[in-house]
Amino acid sequence: MNGVTLGTDALLGRQGEAFVAVERCVGHGILALCAEALGAMDAAKTATLEYLQTRRQFGVAIGGFQALQHRMADMLLEIEHHHLARFIALGKESMQ
Repeated sequence: MNGVTLGTDALLGRQGEAFVAVERCVGHGILALCAEALGAMDAAKTATLEYLQTRRQFGVAIGGFQALQHRMADMLLEIEHHHLARFIALGKESMQ
């Protein structure tokens, strides 16, 4: 593409504003990836809860063991933390 010259009528948008537009598109892409990761986290949470309720050890569902309850609570807190971060990012994005 050496030696190619385009007139001003070939511009998409206003001159000098491309970086802002590209940066905004990248921000939207990052938000989409975060939403996809949150979907995976929610699926893992659902599968883990089901496993804790159905898997039995010593005649008891393993979800009854305190150590696993603590780990599940930690997982739920992390997921909620990421949901909140996504809402904050969406709010900031909509303000631009």
